[in-house]
Amino acid sequence: MPPHARIRRSGTIMIEFVFSTLFWAVLLMGLSVVGFNLVRSLQTSEICRDAGHLYAYGLDFSQTGNQNLLIQLCAGMNVTTTGGNGVFLFSTIMYIDAPQCTAAGLQGNTGSCPNLGQSVFTQRLVVGNSGLFASKFGTPSAGIVGTSGFIGSSNYLTNTTARAAGFTSLLPMTGGQIAYLTETYFSSPDLDWGTFMSGTGVYARNIF
Repeated sequence: MPPHARIRRSGTIMIEFVFSTLFWAVLLMGLSVVGFNLVRSLQTSEICRDAGHLYAYGLDFSQTGNQNLLIQLCAGMNVTTTGGNGVFLFSTIMYIDAPQCTAAGLQGNTGSCPNLGQSVFTQRLVVGNSGLFASKFGTPSAGIVGTSGFIGSSNYLTNTTARAAGFTSLLPMTGGQIAYLTETYFSSPDLDWGTFMSGTGVYARNIF
């Protein structure tokens, strides 16, 4: 092979190598972001499970001391009781049947008791950055959420914003039965990668 032909071939190989390096670099960086988010997903699941246990056993997360305890569970995740990169949504959910309506002085029909046959929120507490994430099952109107996050029967039986949309398809319930739902979301701004991968985050939920 003439010397000038070998030089041309060497230059072509170098160009091909540079282009292939760009492709593999992008791929490897993307896989790294996904991998780190998988690790964070495991952390989030564990934190959500622990927080859910505490909530189901009656720990009042409207109290500052208990909120600080919750923040200690997610040390290193950059979360505060009112902001940061994470949020906890605690919900108590009840299925409404005729006896729940009549016990509140309403008739056992949807005309008098609009949320008959629905799962509804009877409590909603939010700890962390409330603007970061909304519950996958709905958000009760702020006007009906009272002290310590409780929603009165006059509201959860009649106000449609108190409905936990789609919850019964996840967990079938009978009249008066209660479930404790904890949802946790952590954003991952430290793992964002320009316009290629932004707004990343991990979500977990637990039901007790």
